[in-house]
Amino acid sequence: MDDIYREDEEASRLLVRLADLGIYPKAIEVDKQTVALFDRSGTFRIRVEVLEAGIAAALDNFDRKLLLMDRSFSGKIHALCRWGGRPERKGS
Repeated sequence: MDDIYREDEEASRLLVRLADLGIYPKAIEVDKQTVALFDRSGTFRIRVEVLEAGIAAALDNFDRKLLLMDRSFSGKIHALCRWGGRPERKGS
């Protein structure tokens, strides 16, 4: 039960941090070390630490935050993965 609560708490926290960057997934699912972001363009599965590092890099650098503004959802996620490390896998 505690694991489910922690995963929900992690998902909520990630949603808020993504919203700070103007990224609004249709749904988000956290499963231990992996986060799945769902959008009409596809499903993106990324390690939580990679996403966290990418979000931190974007929030700490105004130029990177500006780069995200005109990108599609998938472009934004790819940029966060690049800045935070490598994505685990991506499926459409």
